[in-house]
Amino acid sequence: PAIDGSALTGLAGGTIVKIAADEITAVSDGSGAFQNIGLEVSIAMASASNKILLLATGSVATLGTAFAMRFTENNTPVGIGDTPSSNTARPRVSFKGMSSNGNRSATFAGSCILSPNSTANSTYRVQHNN
Repeated sequence: PAIDGSALTGLAGGTIVKIAADEITAVSDGSGAFQNIGLEVSIAMASASNKILLLATGSVATLGTAFAMRFTENNTPVGIGDTPSSNTARPRVSFKGMSSNGNRSATFAGSCILSPNSTANSTYRVQHNN
């Protein structure tokens, strides 16, 4: 298998590319705005009909108990939930997490499937809301 970031082809005519990061350190500024955390990849699709699976896993240390993250495609949020009707001030996110019992650390996993409908190079990122 292609565990070094190289392409693995021949799987139902598709291509799989694994991108891995050992450790990324990002510090939130407390502004409440989404910030890039260093998880990103640029991909040019072989066909406009191809789909892409974004998957992010890891762990975070928090000063509070909850955290929110979102995926972006060329700096536009993607894979985000609808605005809740009861609180429109809440940010739309791709996934959220929570630390428990004052532990101040938590693991996370988020994913979404996109249909870019383009062969242009696109940059996908994970952002953190502090």
